[in-house]
Amino acid sequence: MSENPSREQLLQLNEALRREIEERKRVEAVLKQSQERLATAQRIAHVGNWDWDIPNNHLFWSEEIYRIFGLEPEKTATTYEAFLSSVHGEDRDFVIESVNQALHEGKPYHIDHRIVLPSGEMRIVHEHAEVTRDQTGKATRMQGTVQDVTDSRRAEEAVRTSEELLRTVLHALPVAVWILDEEGQVLSRNPAGSKIWGEDPPDLEGLKDFGRYKGWWPDTGKRLKSREWSAARAIKKGETVLGEIVEIESFDGQRKTLSNSAVPLRAADGAIRGAIVVGEDITERASVQKALRYSNTLLESSRKELRTLTAHLDLEIEEERRRIAQELHDQLGQSLIASKIALNMLGMGKPEHERLRDQIGEIISLIDQTIQSVKRIALDLRPFVLDHLGLVAAIESELHKFEERTEISCVSYLPQTESVQLAPVTSMSLFRIFEEALSNIQKHARATQVIVRLEARAGRLLLEVHDNGKGIDDVVILAPDSLGIAGMRERVARLGGDLCIETNDCGGTSVIVSLPFEGGRHEQARTNTD
Repeated sequence: MSENPSREQLLQLNEALRREIEERKRVEAVLKQSQERLATAQRIAHVGNWDWDIPNNHLFWSEEIYRIFGLEPEKTATTYEAFLSSVHGEDRDFVIESVNQALHEGKPYHIDHRIVLPSGEMRIVHEHAEVTRDQTGKATRMQGTVQDVTDSRRAEEAVRTSEELLRTVLHALPVAVWILDEEGQVLSRNPAGSKIWGEDPPDLEGLKDFGRYKGWWPDTGKRLKSREWSAARAIKKGETVLGEIVEIESFDGQRKTLSNSAVPLRAADGAIRGAIVVGEDITERASVQKALRYSNTLLESSRKELRTLTAHLDLEIEEERRRIAQELHDQLGQSLIASKIALNMLGMGKPEHERLRDQIGEIISLIDQTIQSVKRIALDLRPFVLDHLGLVAAIESELHKFEERTEISCVSYLPQTESVQLAPVTSMSLFRIFEEALSNIQKHARATQVIVRLEARAGRLLLEVHDNGKGIDDVVILAPDSLGIAGMRERVARLGGDLCIETNDCGGTSVIVSLPFEGGRHEQARTNTD
């Protein structure tokens, strides 16, 4: 080749140089694109890489490490000491020791530690690195990565805290809690759960072994099948079971009554992943309730017997009243009248002594008073109007006497007598309730008007007594020493009716008795305002 290249050779050299430059530009472009992609990936993953030239103490950081540490590249000295200055003071010795163990003892470098940003914010990073050594085994280079794991570590800590709180709560709960997977295997239970069933046999295999749990329906005594347990229904059918009562035999042979509940656990897509089962040992409560039901049965039986006895006693009392009233009227009354007649005849004989004549007149007057007292006593013992004319006439008569005695205005709305045909016992009970209502008005109400209504309506017979007095307190109605009200209530109960005593719209008291009534015909009521 000549010392002076030819033009053709120069052109060839120039073309080769051009191609080399273009190839270098292309490689540089690809390298730049790769670096940009790496930086983007590191930014997204919060992962940076570093390279430490140990002999020269020169430390290379990627852009993401500067972002993680909150530093600016142009203002930060990239040395090992600069890195340590960002490490949290409480973690610095641990980091130094870990680096030294990696450099001098060959231990892996995988650590978590805290860093403090210039703003004062604390972050958590995970570091992973490898050491390069020369032919003598001396460490010359250390390369690694830094990842910001603050959010994940805090999330993990929150999960641990939540799990610990859940364990604490479950441990403290007095009710049993079991957590099952989709196969029915027990993943977790609290001490109350172990106490109810005892320890499960080690060879139990979930749903297919549910038949080994012994339970019975309390109403029928039938044993529960495997598929009937609330846990099985929650897992297999997605049922939510609340407060289901079953009788069980625990694995240690004890019979217990259990209130069982189960709720299916579902994944985000709705698929059933297991169940939570809650059980409460209500054996003692069930025994108390059983005893209470038995006591209530005895009490109700005693009440019925007492009510029957009271009804019989009332009938005996009314019959005795009737007999005494009849004897007073027929015997004592007639004897008094006969005595009066005899004295009148004696007086008509013109006794010789004026004094004797006066004494006869006084005796006749006394006999007249006694006759009136006997009549009043006989009527009080047994209202003859009720026996001979019926309830409607008896109410009218009693209301008229009440108005004369108390000067309280009385208004009555009563049906025709023949439209209300009642058994004697019913008539007498209603009349005694009516008498008690009037007596209470006279004693307590301070009323100026009384309204009485008796009517048949919608298969019921209603007796209403309203006044415009001062009303009545609920405490008085329910007080055990309100014997008159208690007697009214008992009479109504024996008749299968209802009694309501309340303060009415006028501020007074209303007494309303409602009885079943199928007989008779309800006619236009007539009003009596006498």
